[in-house]
Formats: sequence, C-alpha cells, structure tokens
Amino acid sequence: MELLTDRDISNIAKALKIPLRHIGFKDTFQRIKPVNGAYVINLQSKQGNTGGSHWTGLIIKNGHVAYFDPFGLPVPILIRQFVARCKPKRFIYSQNDIQSLPSVLCGYFVLYFLYFCLVKHKNCDRLGLLINKHNSIYQQEDRIDNDRIVQQLFRQLFQH
Repeated sequence: MELLTDRDISNIAKALKIPLRHIGFKDTFQRIKPVNGAYVINLQSKQGNTGGSHWTGLIIKNGHVAYFDPFGLPVPILIRQFVARCKPKRFIYSQNDIQSLPSVLCGYFVLYFLYFCLVKHKNCDRLGLLINKHNSIYQQEDRIDNDRIVQQLFRQLFQH
C-alpha cells in the first residue's frame, strides 16, 4: 500500500459506499456547504501547490460532527470555521495517535474511519462512541504495527 491521491480516495470511497461529499485541501472548504456525509481533507493549503501533505477525515451526521486525524492532532482553524457554519449540536475529534511518523498510509486510516462510522455502523449516531470503538482496533503503544492492521482491514473489505 502506498500514499493515496484524491482520485484513489474517491474510487475507494465509492467502492466502500462511503457518502463522500468533498475531497480537498483545507483552504477549499470555505467554498462548500457543510451537509451530512464524509469529507476528506488534505492539511496542505491549495496555494502551497506541493501536491498535498497529510489526509484527515470529517463526518457530519444529523447535527453531530467528528474529526479524525490519524496523528491525533487538533482540528485546523479553517476546518473549525467550516464546521461552525453547520452549527453542530456536538463537535468531537479523536486525540489518539494511531499512525506512526514514517507511515504514508494516512489516507487508508481515514477511509477506514469513515467506512467504520458511516457504513459499518450507519445506524449509530453516537460518533464519540464510534471514535472510541474504531480507535480500539489499533495499537496505542506500537503504532508501527498499525500499518499492518489497516492493511489487513482493507484486504478483508475487498475479499468479499
């Protein structure tokens, strides 16, 4: 598995039936309307023109919002501003660092998170519970092993 492009992410999301609304650089979110569904955010600014840096994910579901960064970092200001426009009842984010620094599989971690919350557990609106349940799949101590885990999860998804 290697670094994913926006086209790769779009194709995988479609195959997994993830309701993907937008994939883009963090500074492109000011131009779109926040609606229920999944968003994949590249933390690079479009103006940087370097092709991208790191993928993160966002879910808007029935007035609740969840943000997921595989490094467990806080929500960027531009994305907080995007979320504020939908006036969420609750806005949470994962603080768990599940991706190791040398890993390039951030897109896979994000896609599996979106799949887990919006497809596998589509009838559950408790995003905080789902974040915790999702993150419990991975090692908290040995993050390098998490690459193997996410690769195995994707192999299982595409075997069927």
